[in-house]
Amino acid sequence: MDSLATQLDGQLIQYSSRITLADLPKELLDKILGYVESFDYIPFLLSCKTIYHKCHLTLFRLKPVRLQYSGNSHNFRYNRNLQTTWNLLQHMSNNPEIYAEVKVFQLKNSVSIKEFEKSHVESRKFHRRDKSSSLKVDYNEVPLSLISVLPNFVNLRYLKVDIGDFTFLRNLLGALPSTLKGLNININVANPKFNAKEMQMPNIKCRSLKTLALHSTSKEPMIYGKLRSRHVMKVPSRYLMEESTFSDLIREKFEQDDRSIKKQPNLKFCGEMMALLIQQNASTFYSIDIRGIDATLIFLNRFVACPMKSLRVIKLCNLSIPRLKWWLPALEKSNSNKRQFMASNSGLSLPPIVVIFSKLFTNTPQRRDVQCRARFFGDPEDQWFSMGGEATEFWEGIHYQ
Repeated sequence: MDSLATQLDGQLIQYSSRITLADLPKELLDKILGYVESFDYIPFLLSCKTIYHKCHLTLFRLKPVRLQYSGNSHNFRYNRNLQTTWNLLQHMSNNPEIYAEVKVFQLKNSVSIKEFEKSHVESRKFHRRDKSSSLKVDYNEVPLSLISVLPNFVNLRYLKVDIGDFTFLRNLLGALPSTLKGLNININVANPKFNAKEMQMPNIKCRSLKTLALHSTSKEPMIYGKLRSRHVMKVPSRYLMEESTFSDLIREKFEQDDRSIKKQPNLKFCGEMMALLIQQNASTFYSIDIRGIDATLIFLNRFVACPMKSLRVIKLCNLSIPRLKWWLPALEKSNSNKRQFMASNSGLSLPPIVVIFSKLFTNTPQRRDVQCRARFFGDPEDQWFSMGGEATEFWEGIHYQ
């Protein structure tokens, strides 16, 4: 009896030693790969045919596709990530059915990929691996290839992209799929690359955006045309006590001051592109979120003078406070009618609201919480009110229905 048990145990051990990850059921593999970062599951999928055929459609459908599109050829990690992007693009061109499965796309540039903190030994090891690896991709081709295939993602719903180059941003806006509902643009360098000779506006075909987030996370805030003391000195003193008149006169002097405007053609170009994007999607926008950037560079623009019948909320930061009066009244005038905020609550009909999130509103500057102040469009008393707690969380997290 003991010999039979020993024999069975030996057979089980021998059988279990032959089981690999690829032998697991599809349902279990889906759960395992669901915990893997997007940068890691894509090369793994492309390296194992069995797992690929079991899981690729489910993963592309349910998990964001996160790719890097720029980098440094001397850095092993950037080299590896760009090679993964290139491999996936080539694979999709041979298997076009994948385009229809992708719902969420995230494009990262080299600034958003944190560097390894390497010791001297690790640095030498990575250097050896980088030298021994054969370069199969031209780094300059990756951004162009991504732009060219972007319209193929016919069911794409949400795109998040890191930007360090306004020319790339212009090309991206022109390639947005018509089905896109949410766009998140993060400008993560202080001075994005810009070629003044390539300032033509993009041909935007996307017409169904519901949410737009334009954020700047660089150390230097994006403020178009900084106000100088010379602007104030040119305003007659009798107007200094009248806030609205004073603001209008400052604006007039500012707009006529070529020294302020011509020094920042890159920000002017960025603002005009975003304004054009808003104009093309004015009938569908639900939420517009602009932070780390003075919203004046977008809304003080000829493209945005249009009603937005679906608009519910505009989210801003403290950078937009000084020049709100330059553009907000005109926007309120054409968008003061009430809208139904939540599909589940037909009684919650309100005009659009502008919400400013800022640490300036906290009682103690040392606190990390961000408070907000808000005002509904067309408020006859022109009053701002403070919000905190669940109200702040509601407006922070509101999204399209």
